[in-house]
Amino acid sequence: MGIAVIGFLSAGSDDLPERIVENLGLTGRAADTITDAVGAAERSRRVASVVGLAGLLWAGLGLAGAVAYAYNTVWQVQARD
Repeated sequence: MGIAVIGFLSAGSDDLPERIVENLGLTGRAADTITDAVGAAERSRRVASVVGLAGLLWAGLGLAGAVAYAYNTVWQVQARD
């Protein structure tokens, strides 16, 4: 999800990679790596959003199932067949 956020932020700002490099004080290969990573995030922001939202949905459904199981256990509810 963080990749999607960086991708969408960099799409709206042409100088975001340069500002990140400047704020971190990077030079040389490290600066090039950050610039390339932000560019890759910008190109894949839609896919990263879909994957992130699918993961969020899956985790939310797992949490809801765990809470339902916990309440059923506490209240000694028998499972439906």
